Amino acid sequence: MKKIITSVITLLFICNMNIAAKAEETYSPDTVYYTNAEGVNFTKSDYDKIINCFGTDAINNMDSDTVRELLSEEILTSGESTTIYVQLIETVDKYGKVTNTYQNVLDEDTGEQLANDYPIEVYSMSQEVTHTTSMKKITLYMYIGGSISYRQVLLTNEWISLPTIRSYDIIALRPGKASATVGLESVRGYQIWDGTTIDYNTTEDNYVYKSGLGQGTGGLAFSMNLKDNASTKIINKLKVTFLTGAESFTVYGTYQHATENVSLATSQKYKFSSSGMGGVLKFNSSSVAAKYDNTKGLSATVTY
Repeated sequence: MKKIITSVITLLFICNMNIAAKAEETYSPDTVYYTNAEGVNFTKSDYDKIINCFGTDAINNMDSDTVRELLSEEILTSGESTTIYVQLIETVDKYGKVTNTYQNVLDEDTGEQLANDYPIEVYSMSQEVTHTTSMKKITLYMYIGGSISYRQVLLTNEWISLPTIRSYDIIALRPGKASATVGLESVRGYQIWDGTTIDYNTTEDNYVYKSGLGQGTGGLAFSMNLKDNASTKIINKLKVTFLTGAESFTVYGTYQHATENVSLATSQKYKFSSSGMGGVLKFNSSSVAAKYDNTKGLSATVTY
């Protein structure tokens, strides 16, 4: 018989609430206003009480016991500021797969003790990684922001020593799991040189998007023609907001410098692949690949 090894992971969410019961004007007290992913029904009044603290993503995944505790008189109807400790317990097998999950609303003493035992850092809500060469410093930063489903990503290349060859460099991101961008306006590129900023958006020819984000493949990039007349500073940036349902989300980033003059069209002859330069860009031919410096790529992971 195969022995299954399980372990228990405890996460703690702490929230300060200042909520008094609201008078219901439009909706009947018995009318179902919202049903979450766990099949729990909310009236408008109950939904308003909880949404002020926990947000839509948390409400969507609350089980009935947690909702019942949160709607108790002691927690939500005093009109005074209250600290609530919600314990999320996950059982995982030896492969790290979650096999069971449930939530507890804790009393103050237990919650404070658990907060000491499990500091907030266990969430891995953000990560920053850096790769530095003699010529440039590349930083990939990702954090959960705006919503628990949003991954804010910023890839930055800062030139330590300005390059002699200035042609179409490539700055690119490849998500490791199924995702989408939160509107094309969330994808922006920047080249900052000597106090001047060039703003790149998705309507320009410099932008490349390859389908497959929804399947965990594909990616997006800008080709940036480095300014010839920059004399003191060049910084390149790519900023994206990804939307994902994955609890653990990894993004791969790369900045590839053209070591000889290339056209915009040539700089875009690639596909997004883990086997490519920096784990992101796989050029269509070795002759094109030879025009870039094959700088090491970066990866960042956040988990909630």
